Amino acid sequence: MSPIAAARTAIADAGEVKLNAIARQAGVGQGTLYRHFPTREDLLAEVYRSTRSRLRFLLIPPVCFWEVGRVYTELAALEEEDERDY
Repeated sequence: MSPIAAARTAIADAGEVKLNAIARQAGVGQGTLYRHFPTREDLLAEVYRSTRSRLRFLLIPPVCFWEVGRVYTELAALEEEDERDY
C-alpha cells in the first residue's frame, strides 16, 4: 500500500494521521516517509490532491460511451501514481 493510500485509510478510519503508523501500514520506513513528506501537512496536501483528482471523475460523467474507457484509463493512471515506489 502506498503512503498516500495508507494516509487516506487512516483518515477514513480514525480521522487522524500518525505518520509512524502510516509508514508501517505502507511498508516503508519512517525516514522514507519523511523524505517524501517532511511534514504532516505535506502528506495531507498530497492526499487531498489525489482524492480531488478522483472525485473529478465521479462528478463529471462521461458524455458518450467511448469516454467511459478514457475515464477508467485516467483513474487507473492515478492509482498507479499513488502506488509508486517510496
